[in-house]
Amino acid sequence: MAPKDNMDDLRQKTIDVAPHIKKEQQQVFVSRHQPALFYNGQTIPLNGEREYILGRDRATCDIIINDARASRQHAKIFSRDGRYFIQDLGSLNGVFVNRERIRQPLGLLPGDEIVVPPKKLLFVLHDQQYQDKPERFVTSPGKPKSQFSGVLHALRIVDLIQLLNSTAQSGTLTIQDHERRPAKLQFVRGEIKSARYLNKTREEAVYALLTIRDGSFEFLREDIEMPPEPIETGTISMLLEGCRQADERPPELTA
Repeated sequence: MAPKDNMDDLRQKTIDVAPHIKKEQQQVFVSRHQPALFYNGQTIPLNGEREYILGRDRATCDIIINDARASRQHAKIFSRDGRYFIQDLGSLNGVFVNRERIRQPLGLLPGDEIVVPPKKLLFVLHDQQYQDKPERFVTSPGKPKSQFSGVLHALRIVDLIQLLNSTAQSGTLTIQDHERRPAKLQFVRGEIKSARYLNKTREEAVYALLTIRDGSFEFLREDIEMPPEPIETGTISMLLEGCRQADERPPELTA
């Protein structure tokens, strides 16, 4: 049967293929580096052969923005010559990409933050992976895993962490700074429970990595076992303290 162009069929494809492939391989990627939107805790793969309307009209929109401040048909995402663009469809409250209101169709890069007031979306690259053999930190063997990635060119780390926190994500966030030095955060239901960056761990690692301005990120959604000594400080409290420290740090000491 030929695949259809809607998101339900993409999800079903992942479910249907898994029982067959797990007999032969340990891991299989159903899709790799596919453009997608991360919205409301879900990753929505994008098909370059169709357009996606964002808005609050359930009858005509592909991605529902369930808020009265959104227009019935607020924005459109489409692909031209292999690149994705977003366009404001004459909305009252506008469309913002990386905190700037757009006035004409704008090309998107992985890691761009899109705001259809008041909702936030991330334009990312998405991998869908089926795993058959359990690994460290995985508590649900055989469960599909997915990851998304992007570039820290305009997206701030604090905004990325807030998005993972507000949507109660569990998984591992890996960040590389502009010198390709890795940072690793593990989330359990939206809360950071372990952190490592440079020679720092726990809260101090979180405070330090908030100074990263350029680099890349990858988030792997998976079930995480609680570390033996988890961070007890709330994620939002750490972000507030980290931002305070960053504001007080001399510019030359910023990563």
